[in-house]
Amino acid sequence: NGKPHLSCQSFLRDLLPGPVRIEALAHFPIERDLCVSVDGFVKKLEGIRPYIIPKEPRSLAEGEYLQTPAQLEQFEQYSACINCMLCYSACPQFGLDPDFTGPGVLALLHRYNADSRDGGRAQRMAMLNAEEGVWSCTAVGYCSEVCPKGVDPAKAVNLNKVNAAKNYFFGIPGKKEAAKWFHLAALQGLAAAQGALGYLCLVGEGVSQNNDLALTWTRKAAEQGDATAQFNLSVMHGEPFGIKKDPAESLKWLRRAA
Repeated sequence: NGKPHLSCQSFLRDLLPGPVRIEALAHFPIERDLCVSVDGFVKKLEGIRPYIIPKEPRSLAEGEYLQTPAQLEQFEQYSACINCMLCYSACPQFGLDPDFTGPGVLALLHRYNADSRDGGRAQRMAMLNAEEGVWSCTAVGYCSEVCPKGVDPAKAVNLNKVNAAKNYFFGIPGKKEAAKWFHLAALQGLAAAQGALGYLCLVGEGVSQNNDLALTWTRKAAEQGDATAQFNLSVMHGEPFGIKKDPAESLKWLRRAA
């Protein structure tokens, strides 16, 4: 009836008095009848290296990798994905652009990046920051509504955006390209991207140096509670390096950051 749902969890008694409309999974090429091609999904899944990449070689004699409950909690929710692709059927961005990596794969990417045993984050970042990667998400959130396992791929995508923003300052190549995607994410209201864009405008990295835009974007992030942006805004208003000196404003934002 137009809603992505697992057939194995659907009961006709819940759909009375009908009628019931059964369709192929939306946004995928139809092979025949209700069968769709998942070749594109499998290729994307393979591309993120969905397995533990050890940080360093370890012999069997050295025993298993150990984790604390807190470390397990960082990724356990995202490991529940069963690759049913309902989130892709629900995703309007994937419907418009089949090249978009999509919520399910991005959630699994975060699952492995967040695992304390894994050392493959750097190998996955190129896919994360590609044009069809995490910044193409328009934050609709319907993917999380239809997920039958409670994975919450929308949350994983947003966490990936934050991690991508942080990773930029550790040497992602192509500063102009990165600045472009920061700008798109900032327009969507993502505080981490707004703060990062404010910093780029301040130092003139990837974009033209512009103190007014630096203040604007940093303030937007600070008002959303981003502590780094609050501290940066305090510095911008402070002595002796402030670009718009205002001791009262500087102290206010410093207190909020603290």
